[in-house]
Amino acid sequence: MTISFDHIWQRQGTDCLKWDFLDESLQADADQVLASGVSDSDFAIYAPIVEAVTKRLEHPILGYSERSERYYQSAIDWYQKRHNLTLEKEWFHTTEGILPAVAMLIELTTQEQDAVVVQTPIYHGISRVVNNLDRTLVNNQLINDNGYYRIDFDLLEKQLNSGVKAMIFCNPHNPVGRLWTRDEVSRVVELCHQYQVMLISDEVWADYNLYGKSFNSCLATNSDWHQQLAVCTSPTKTFGLTALRLANTIIKNTQLSEQLKRKLSAYGMDVFSCLSVQASIAAFEQGEAWLDEMLSYLEANMDFAADYLSTHIPKIKFQKPEASYLVWLDFRKLGLSQQQMMEKLVQEQKLLANSGENFGEAGQGFIRLNLSCPRSILEQKLQRIVKAFAS
Repeated sequence: MTISFDHIWQRQGTDCLKWDFLDESLQADADQVLASGVSDSDFAIYAPIVEAVTKRLEHPILGYSERSERYYQSAIDWYQKRHNLTLEKEWFHTTEGILPAVAMLIELTTQEQDAVVVQTPIYHGISRVVNNLDRTLVNNQLINDNGYYRIDFDLLEKQLNSGVKAMIFCNPHNPVGRLWTRDEVSRVVELCHQYQVMLISDEVWADYNLYGKSFNSCLATNSDWHQQLAVCTSPTKTFGLTALRLANTIIKNTQLSEQLKRKLSAYGMDVFSCLSVQASIAAFEQGEAWLDEMLSYLEANMDFAADYLSTHIPKIKFQKPEASYLVWLDFRKLGLSQQQMMEKLVQEQKLLANSGENFGEAGQGFIRLNLSCPRSILEQKLQRIVKAFAS
């Protein structure tokens, strides 16, 4: 299989969040702006997935739909082959995205003002869930060891032992790109079990293991620790299907499982998009070779960005991620405020990247950049960074 990821697809005019809903304050035409903030891919999805959705649309009725046995089996086979995980159909709970599942689980397992641990810098959607549900956000800040992030387990244990009710674990971690090791994952799951803390593991980046690294799911730990564990997964990030809004949450605890089913029913989330279901089946059954090629291309993008920045602005540092298509750029040696950095990038260069402060206080001095794009577009992004800061 040979697929070109170099083709530039014009996404304007498709109601695309990244490209069609640009900040009006930019005072620039759309063709002057490079969007690199929203975490979706600018690669075309694999043709057999398009064909599966198109075939379903040949039938002129789009009524209420359910998940077929083939849907479950395709996911079960994928996680068995790709991650050596043995899953069962009864553990699956399907939602329109991971964050709705996280929110419902927080509602089910905590009360207002209860403490919920997250590890910053962290994807802002996770913090938003905790804050919007009027829970107390507790920060187990990651240790930045010269660009390589580690978990502060001493602090985490103290926090879990202080009455914390839930922990949301980003595995692999967004935005720092860590693939947590088997020992790290096991320690997190064991501590939550020991202190009876609900553990919600967001594993949406599980398939983006780069440079030969291995992903370690919380489900691969001691099964005795899984009664207060929910693992959230999705094929949409893996295969560029984020508009189709589909995710699976894996829960072994039968009581919690029944509670989530009731919650889904109460919210009317007990029927499913037939197009999302068909896309998921096609992706899991046919998409592995495409994914491997895409990851190889992405690694080359990472290498290109690292070489380009080290050559032109060596003060900007980043550790090449072990997972995801996002890079966490460290601008602190430039001696600029976050506002100055963003003004130079966004207002002057029209490069829409994510400000690090959106990921918590630990993100001050950082920028998150999306590298899931053709190499020629990546080069333009890097040129704009150099133009903004090389002086």
